[in-house]
Amino acid sequence: MEDISKAEIGVLNPAEVTNEDFMSRLTEPDRMNISSLISAFEKKMRERQQKGGMMAIGGIMEKPLPRKDIDIRVVLETGRARGDYDSQHELAMDKFRALQDIVSQILLENHDMRITDVLEPTIDEEFQNPAILKHEGTIKIEKDGTTPIELLNTTGSTFEEEVKRQRRPFAILARAA
Repeated sequence: MEDISKAEIGVLNPAEVTNEDFMSRLTEPDRMNISSLISAFEKKMRERQQKGGMMAIGGIMEKPLPRKDIDIRVVLETGRARGDYDSQHELAMDKFRALQDIVSQILLENHDMRITDVLEPTIDEEFQNPAILKHEGTIKIEKDGTTPIELLNTTGSTFEEEVKRQRRPFAILARAA
């Protein structure tokens, strides 16, 4: 989980905001909460010898504060790709189970944080097709006195793919290599 410079990443995404710029927007309690979450995520990823990362996205990046929550997209690289699954829904559920696992491990060591809402990946009922998702899944965690954090699941296979996909402002919070 070393800090990798933008030059080392290769092609830069013009929507990327520095971690420092993102953190400077937050209140001190939110900064401490996010920093604690990042440290715990990096530690768990090292222990698991797993690749992935976290990035702040959504309204917290571009809309006036305060916000109802802080959206953080979590990418957990499982080594499996879309072709390894029968459907997009099956892929999303597998990634979501991995997200639930790491969040539960993080919260075991951060007793002041708690899960307040879980939304599993769902098929878009309009199409009734497991290839079309309405939602990839989220886990909302909270700590008293701070803005809730919504951890967003993703079906992307690598963190770098997810970074390249971003079109709106985002900040890389953690990278597990």
